[in-house]
Amino acid sequence: MKDAGLSGLNLSLDTLKRDVFQEITRRDEFEKVWKSVESALEAGFSPMKMNVVVMPGVNDTELLDFVELTRTKPINVRFIEYMPFKENR
Repeated sequence: MKDAGLSGLNLSLDTLKRDVFQEITRRDEFEKVWKSVESALEAGFSPMKMNVVVMPGVNDTELLDFVELTRTKPINVRFIEYMPFKENR
């Protein structure tokens, strides 16, 4: 993708914990997703933008983990407000 001219990536990841990822997505694919993040960084997509939807009672205890991630990897984390629609409850 980089050779084709793609210069940046923006992805969404709402948790850094495998069990919470499985709860949110109903799939046990966290390791696969995280390996994709690492591969993209190794390919030179840096800094990478990462959107995180903060959900009360689900991933709100991970905010500092995401902040720490920005200190160890070239990732810009952007926290997105969870939209409290009736269908989202």
